[in-house]
Amino acid sequence: MKNYTFILAEKNEAAIKIAEALDDNGKAVKKGKAVPYYQIKHEGKDIIIASAVGHLYTMATEERNRSIFPVFNIAWTPKFLVEREAKRTKDWSNRFRCNRVHLWNRL
Repeated sequence: MKNYTFILAEKNEAAIKIAEALDDNGKAVKKGKAVPYYQIKHEGKDIIIASAVGHLYTMATEERNRSIFPVFNIAWTPKFLVEREAKRTKDWSNRFRCNRVHLWNRL
């Protein structure tokens, strides 16, 4: 599957509901083990629906010197790189790494 639409839901329950609502057959099949996702067809188009485990990204300063203030150089950074408690998000962040991110308010 080369071209597809990717939908990332905040929680697994939401991903299941979205997948079942959009699937042409109404029966979404769960795939993946460590990072589960649903691969469906909607009106002939391939769609992958997955869930996150909370916030996958956070804002972080690009400057490591904490004596510099105010900080203007900030970037979206995978949360597991910034917060030790967020180790669980590493698999999800690596699985969903993409070159472009588009936000749509509808399909």
